Amino acid sequence: MEPERINRKKWSAPKTLRQIPIFISQRVEHFFYEVGFRIAQRPQKWLVGCSIVVLLCLGGLFRFRQEKNPLKLWVPPDSDFVRDTEWLMSHFSEGQRIQSIIMTGDNVLEPEALVQLNEITKRVIDAQTHATPKITWTDVCLKVPVISGYVERRRRDIGNLDDDFFEQEPEARLNSTKFEPVVYAPTELYCGVLNSLSKACLLFSILDIWDYNSTLIASQTKADIIAKFNSVKVSPTLGHPMNFSELLGGTQSDQNGRIISAKAVQTLWMVHVNFSRVDMDEIGNDAGTADWATPNVLVWESAFLDVLKRSTEELSNTNNSHKLTLYYEAGRSFGDISSSTMFQDIDKLIIGIILMSFYVQVILSKFNWVEWRFCLTSAGLLCVAGAFIIAVGVCSLFGVPYGPVHTSLPFMLMGLGVDDIFVMMASWEQILPSLHSFCVYAAVGVLVTFLLQVTFFVGFFTLDTRRIEAKRNGVLPCIIHENFEIKTVDSKNRVSWKLIDLLYSKIILTIPGKIIILLITISIASVGILGSNQLEQWFDSKWFLPKESYLSSYIQVHSEHYPQRGDEAAVYMGELDYHREFQKILSLTEKLMNDTNVQIIEPWPTDFAEFVTTYYGKDMKSTILDHEDFTQYLSKFLFSRSGGKYQRNFHFNSKLTCGIKVPRILVASIPFRFAIFSGPNEWIPAMDTVKEIAKESNIQGFVTVWSKMFGNWETDKVISQEVTRNLILALICVMGTTAVLIAEPQTCFWILLCVLLTLLDVCGFMFYWGLTVDIVSCIGLELAVGLSVDYAAHVAHAFLNTKSYNGKHDRTTRALTAVRHIGAAVMYGAGSTLLALSLLAGSQAYVFRAFFKIFLLVILFGLWHGLLMLPVVLSTVGPRALRDETTILAPPKRIPTISPLDEEKDIGAMAPLNNKDSDQ
Repeated sequence: MEPERINRKKWSAPKTLRQIPIFISQRVEHFFYEVGFRIAQRPQKWLVGCSIVVLLCLGGLFRFRQEKNPLKLWVPPDSDFVRDTEWLMSHFSEGQRIQSIIMTGDNVLEPEALVQLNEITKRVIDAQTHATPKITWTDVCLKVPVISGYVERRRRDIGNLDDDFFEQEPEARLNSTKFEPVVYAPTELYCGVLNSLSKACLLFSILDIWDYNSTLIASQTKADIIAKFNSVKVSPTLGHPMNFSELLGGTQSDQNGRIISAKAVQTLWMVHVNFSRVDMDEIGNDAGTADWATPNVLVWESAFLDVLKRSTEELSNTNNSHKLTLYYEAGRSFGDISSSTMFQDIDKLIIGIILMSFYVQVILSKFNWVEWRFCLTSAGLLCVAGAFIIAVGVCSLFGVPYGPVHTSLPFMLMGLGVDDIFVMMASWEQILPSLHSFCVYAAVGVLVTFLLQVTFFVGFFTLDTRRIEAKRNGVLPCIIHENFEIKTVDSKNRVSWKLIDLLYSKIILTIPGKIIILLITISIASVGILGSNQLEQWFDSKWFLPKESYLSSYIQVHSEHYPQRGDEAAVYMGELDYHREFQKILSLTEKLMNDTNVQIIEPWPTDFAEFVTTYYGKDMKSTILDHEDFTQYLSKFLFSRSGGKYQRNFHFNSKLTCGIKVPRILVASIPFRFAIFSGPNEWIPAMDTVKEIAKESNIQGFVTVWSKMFGNWETDKVISQEVTRNLILALICVMGTTAVLIAEPQTCFWILLCVLLTLLDVCGFMFYWGLTVDIVSCIGLELAVGLSVDYAAHVAHAFLNTKSYNGKHDRTTRALTAVRHIGAAVMYGAGSTLLALSLLAGSQAYVFRAFFKIFLLVILFGLWHGLLMLPVVLSTVGPRALRDETTILAPPKRIPTISPLDEEKDIGAMAPLNNKDSDQ
C-alpha cells in the first residue's frame, strides 16, 4: 500500500498578511458584539451605572477653577514673554495705565472745538463712581511733582553754602551757559524746595495751555490759539517739558513750520496701578482678555466710560458747524468688549443645538405615536451632556483649569455624539460596532462621549425597542396602542436608497463620472495649494472686537490720524553692578538708537553720560566710575531738569530721595517705540533683532526686552510651527487608531489621502475667505482632522467589510453597496453639524465666525472626498473584501449564533432612518 499522502499548505506571506485585518476585524466585532449583548440583556443596570458615574463626577466640580489670566490662555507657556512678564510683575510693584480721548473735526484748533473738549474733560475730572466709597479721578491718577511755581535761582543768588552731597567741585561750574541748579545749588536748599513741591495728576492735554479755563479759551481768536500753541513748550500747570504737537493728528503747517490746523486732538489720562494688589481671579473676565488693574481703577474706568458715552451722544445730537466727533477708550475697554462679544452669540449656538435636536428627532422617528423616538433621541443627547459633565468634573479633579475656548466643547461633543447615533442606527440589525471606535480621541470628553454612547445609549436603545414591540406611546409609554402594526420596510424602497442608487450607479461610478470627479478633485486641490502657499500666520487681538463697537471706531480713527506711532517696548535690567556694566549698557542703548526697527527711544544712559561729562568732566564711555561716584551722580541726574523725567525708569529697594545717593537699583528700563510694521513678516524679525541686541550686550545680570505686543508676536512666531506639529500629531493618533482597527494598508492609505486633501483644501480656501493661521483656526483645523477622518473611515470600512460573491472582485458593486448603507448616515451627521452652525454665519464674534467658516469648509470638502472621491477610487483600485460568501464569523462565547445574511444586509442596513421613506 502506498503511504497516505499528507496535504500541507505552503506558507504564503501575502496570505498571512491578509489574515491580519480579517483577524482584527473579527476580534473587534466580537468584542463590541459581546459588550452590546450584555448591555441589551440588562439595560437598566447599565443605565443606573452610567448615571451614578456622571453624578460622582459632579464632585470634581468642587475643585473647578476658571483660568482668567491671559498669560496662561493665549501665550505659549514656555515663551520669553511669559517669563519676562512674571518677572516684571514681581519686581515692578507699580505701573501706569492710559485712558484716551480723541476729538475729530474740520479743525480742532478753534475756540468752539476746544471749549467743547474742555467741558468734556471737566466732566471726567468731576466724575464719581456709583459705589461707596466714591472714587474720583484724583484717587486713581498718576501723580507727579508740580514745579510750575518754582523760580530758578541764579548762581549769584545761591551764596557760598557748602554742598555736603558732592565733595568735589564740578568742572562745569565754569560754564555759565549750562547752569544746572541740582549741581550748583546747595543740596539742602535745592532738595528742600523739591521735597516741598506738591503733586498733581498727570494729564496730557493741549487744554493745559489755557489752564483748563473755558472762559479763557472762548475769548481767544484762532490766531491767538495758533500762536500760543506753537510757542508753549512747558506745561503751565505742571512745569514739565511738554511736546503738545504729539497730541495732534492730521496737522497742517505753514511755511515757517508752525502748525495752523489739525483734524484730531488726543487727551491722555495717566492712571496709577499697584501691581501688588492685582488679583486676576477677581478682576479677570471669562474670555481671559482683561488687563492688569486693581478693583478701584476698574470701577473708576467704568465711570469714565459712562461720562464719555453720554458726552458722545450729546455731541452727536448737537448741531455743530465743525463736525466734532468724540472717540474714546479705557484700559478695561478691550477686556469688556472682547469678553461680551465672545459670549454674546451663545444664544445662537444654543438655538442651533436645539435645531440639531429636532433634526435628529425627524431623522430617527416615524410620524406615528409608537415609533416616535422622542425618549431615545433625548437619551442620545443626554449622553453628550453627561460626557461634558464627566470631562469637566474629571479634569477639575486633577486641577486642569477651564478656559474660554472650552465653550465650543459641548458643540464638538454633540457633533461627534450625533454622528455616533446615526452610525449606530445605521448598524441596527448587524454586527458593526467597530465603526464607533473612530470616535475615540485623546480628549476626555470625546472618549467619554463614545463610552456613554455604547453603554447608556445602547441600554436606552434596548428599552426603546422593547417599548415599540409592546406598542407603547413614544412620549407617554404608559399609553398602549393595541391596534398599531409595525410595518417592515424594505431598504430598497427608501427614498435615500433610491436616490443614492441612481446617483452613483448612473452617474458617479460610471467611467465618465469617475473622470469628472477626479478632475474636480485635482482642480480643487490645485486651488487649495495656491491658497495654502499664501496663507499667513497672523493673530490680531483686535479681531475679537465687533466693528460697530466704540473701541473699534477709536482704533480706526487713531490709525488714521496717528499713523506714525509704533508699539511701545523697553529694555529691562534687573539687579546688577550698574557702575561696572554701564559701558555695556551705553553700547546697548546706542545700538538701539541706530536700529531701523526703533522709531523713538528714551536714552537715559546716553543723557546720563552726557550729564556727567558736562558737569563733572568724566567720560563714562572710557572710564568706569566707582560705586560711590556713580550713585551720587545718578541721584543728581534724576533730580536735574534734564534727567528728572527718567525717575519713572527706575525702581529702587527704597525711596529715592533728593540729596542722598540712589538706593540699590532693582529694575532699570530703557523705553523705546518700534517703527510701523505691516505684518508678522516685519514685526517678528524686529522683535528678534532687539532681543538679540540685548543678548549680545553681554551684561552680567538679567536683561530682556519686553513689550505688551510681544504676547501676540510670540504667538505669531510659533503658531505655524504649532499648527503643523499638532496636525501631524493628530493625524498620527487618528491614523494609528484607524490602522489598528482596520489594519488593511491600502484602505488606511486612501483614508489618509482623503484627510490630507481635506486639510489642504480647507487651508487653501481659508486664505480666499480672509482667514489666517491663528489660535482659533489652529483649534478648528485640529478638530477638522477628526471630522474628516470620520467621513472617509465609515465609507472605507463599509467597503472593506462588504462581501464579495462567487469569487468575484467587483469593486464597483461593493462601493455602491457601501455608500447605499452608510452614505445616508454620514450625510445626516454632517447635516446636523451644519444645521447647528448655520446661525453662526452672521455672528459678530470673530471666534464663532471663524469656526463657522472652517467647519463649513471641513464638512463640504470632507463629504466630497469621503462620499465622492473615495468611492470612485475604491471602485477602481480598492482592496479585496475581508470576507466572501463562504466567510462565517465564529460567534463569541455565550452568544447565540448569528446566521449569514444576504448581500443587502451585509454591512448594516438599519430600520428606516427617514420617516419620509416609510409607510406610516
